[in-house]
Amino acid sequence: MELENNNVIETLFEKIAALEKLSDEGIFAIVVFILKMQQIEHALKYLYRDLENHISSKAGYIKSSVTKKKVEVSDEDIDNITLGILIKKIGVFGGIVTDSFKHNLGLLRKQRNQFVHKLFTRNKTYLDLVQEARSGILLANIISTEIEDLSNTIWCEESEELVFNEGEQSGEG
Repeated sequence: MELENNNVIETLFEKIAALEKLSDEGIFAIVVFILKMQQIEHALKYLYRDLENHISSKAGYIKSSVTKKKVEVSDEDIDNITLGILIKKIGVFGGIVTDSFKHNLGLLRKQRNQFVHKLFTRNKTYLDLVQEARSGILLANIISTEIEDLSNTIWCEESEELVFNEGEQSGEG
């Protein structure tokens, strides 16, 4: 079942990318922005899980003011975290997460909230919505790249530690 779920997610991401190519047409820009926000939120959940587990493996426990215990953060743990809480939780990782990334996340969250909660208000024109959507897509793409870079950094550090630890165990280190 997990494999099927991953295939669905990959397919959705591919379809969002295909729709983005059509975003010159205004309605597609609006749809793509909303879908990309969901895609970003999904990616942030797994980034948060990876950050928590990475810190847990380095420090021996998760830096939680509540538990102070070593705990693996699972997919189930992150399913119900809202975007705002997720951004706050990711912001705690100051040594790994840059101020620029935190700033961009805050901007995107604000832009997304204003966009979706006021999508059907009467004080905006269709062109206003399209312009806001296109702006949001640009910022979402920047954040997607930052998420990918940060994830790669975490995985590279973990791989280097694994190789180092294996060398120690075999007597090479």
